[in-house]
Amino acid sequence: MQQIDEDLLSIQEARILVETARDAQQLVKEYEQKNLDVIVKKLLEEIKPEMSRFVATEVNETNLGCSKDKEVLIDQFLEALTGELNQQQCVGNLVEDSAGNILQVGVPLGVIPILLPAENTTLNILYSLAIGIKSGNAMILIPHPQSKKTTQMVFQKMKEICEANG
Repeated sequence: MQQIDEDLLSIQEARILVETARDAQQLVKEYEQKNLDVIVKKLLEEIKPEMSRFVATEVNETNLGCSKDKEVLIDQFLEALTGELNQQQCVGNLVEDSAGNILQVGVPLGVIPILLPAENTTLNILYSLAIGIKSGNAMILIPHPQSKKTTQMVFQKMKEICEANG
């Protein structure tokens, strides 16, 4: 009988995830701010019709909150986030002086692990991935055990939208 050490297995899985994310980061860091902005804009537009399905799954899975209230919260949040992200620049030349000298440059940090709570999982995924993409970083989502299904659903849809838009 073969025994598997679960701790060692989870450490190896984490290493593989980080290596894969690091490889993805190498591809994403070549994107200019305008490319990232298009992806984030399309993402926030195209994810809206799916929100009620995601929220219903989240409430059923976690037994936390009220679907109707969460949908209102997410609608308000998406509107505010869209407005804020349109005004920000995260990658490239951020500040120049009057002579045209570059004073501040934005560069992606790399791989960002995101620990997701069970409460407001959908909202946290949207926020984390939107700002992560906007800043040109690769991310690893670490779901709460109570919200794995919701995390997977939202991530899968967001991945489809991002891949369809470059």
